[in-house]
Amino acid sequence: MPDDMPTPASSAGMTQPSMAEIRQQAAEWLIQLSEAESDTQRAALQAACQAWQQQHPGHAEIFRQMQTLWQSLADHGDTAKPKRSKGRRKALIGTALSALLLLGGLQLPTTRYWLADERTSTGEIRQISLSDGSRITLNTHSAVDIRFDAHTRTIRLTEGEVLAEVAHDPQQRPFIVENRDGTATALGTRYLVRQDADSSTVTVLESTVAVKPRHSATISKVYAGEQLRFDAQQAYTLMPAPALADSWHMQRLVFEDAPLSAVIARLAEYRPGLLKLRTNTQAFRFTGVLPTDDSDKALSILQQALPIRIQRFSNYIVLVDAGNEPAANR
Repeated sequence: MPDDMPTPASSAGMTQPSMAEIRQQAAEWLIQLSEAESDTQRAALQAACQAWQQQHPGHAEIFRQMQTLWQSLADHGDTAKPKRSKGRRKALIGTALSALLLLGGLQLPTTRYWLADERTSTGEIRQISLSDGSRITLNTHSAVDIRFDAHTRTIRLTEGEVLAEVAHDPQQRPFIVENRDGTATALGTRYLVRQDADSSTVTVLESTVAVKPRHSATISKVYAGEQLRFDAQQAYTLMPAPALADSWHMQRLVFEDAPLSAVIARLAEYRPGLLKLRTNTQAFRFTGVLPTDDSDKALSILQQALPIRIQRFSNYIVLVDAGNEPAANR
């Protein structure tokens, strides 16, 4: 058995490893199995790997997931074929392992997402008509619960982003978008609420919205053309709203002198799997319009505008490298 083989942890007297550590161990098993130089060595590795999987149900489940991803990489990149030189294979395997761990570490949908009244999958944008004549549009991978009663009209955003277009209510019930960080109450007709990892953002397109952080008594009024970021504790400085902030509901993303890192991060929200920059691209900026419903076309547009290289390991793993000098936008 090779000396650098992953060492299964004892189930007694040791702390259960984190998910990241288990993914790392599973990836190392896959590397060792792909690098086995004889049938005897491979059989020993398989037996040891099986013992590791049997330590905990989570080990076996994560190994199966990683194995599926690894096979996708191997099929696309020929990482497991012996005809390549040892140095070339190691380089390919190193790149594949990086992608494997990044993809394996993507955040999975929460229980709240699956139990929500309405939700969209990655890349899906959907408009929903409400019983009072209002409409909401869910952005990619978003989820809401809808709670209308005699006193309020509440949209509870559990993940993602929602565009609210509020109809007049004869009963004068307030229209509220509520989420983890607080509430955004419509005093007009049209606004966006987006929930990110550590804060939320309200962007007002028409009229006025009152924003209240969950653990604060302060209410901030946000007017048309303004944007406010807030978390559960406080609201931050009002900013001008980005031009065409709601363009995503028309399946377009509009960028004006945006860093390439921000462009790729936004585009990745609409593509299943992993789309990520591999290198520092601070010098690259993009102005233009990209489609949300065809990320391959969007990447092609970026590649025409900027000196970037696109490396596809599979349909679900795409890495972007920067070239030497930024090109002028076309």
